[in-house]
Amino acid sequence: MLQQVLSYQIADSIDIKMFKSAFKADLHYSDTDELFYKTDTDQFIYVFKYGVVCFLNYDAIRISEFLRLISSYCKNKFEQSLEEEFKIQTNAGKNKIGFNSIEIVGSDIEVLRLIMLTVSQSVALDYYHEQTTRLMEETNYHTQVLETKGSLDISGINLKKYIGKTLLLKNRITENLYIFDSPPETWDDENLNKIHTDLNGPLT
Repeated sequence: MLQQVLSYQIADSIDIKMFKSAFKADLHYSDTDELFYKTDTDQFIYVFKYGVVCFLNYDAIRISEFLRLISSYCKNKFEQSLEEEFKIQTNAGKNKIGFNSIEIVGSDIEVLRLIMLTVSQSVALDYYHEQTTRLMEETNYHTQVLETKGSLDISGINLKKYIGKTLLLKNRITENLYIFDSPPETWDDENLNKIHTDLNGPLT
């Protein structure tokens, strides 16, 4: 069966605790950073504290409905979200990684959850890469001006805003460093660890 993963970075963060108390669905897994729901046969939603929502086998209408529902639990919701798509072929003859796709033996829910988790980590890392790239470009510009003129061309409130933006991004990255870590589920499961390792190639 061909299944579709769609992952969206929609905000800087999502209030996991408040959303968990409000959204009543079959919660298959949860901790302080993430909520994994089975909402129907072969349909899942994964919500992450770092502002990402991931869907398995959801159409555009139901995705839009859910994103509207969760928007009130978001901090600094984006006007335009980042998106990543991934395909899963279940019940394949063997595990095989392709470009933005994977074939897996069977259709184990923990394998599906791991794939959704990895795709969501990927879209979050893309977001932070985009933000740090923009900040570096801005920093390089001001550094070149300082080298050429001997003084900065930014001062007062604009300088304070620039410093605040830099510190805020640094703090967000520090708070979410665990995104770079391998999920605990992979530590003692050789099959999950192999899939996670293989997925990190195409998704990074």
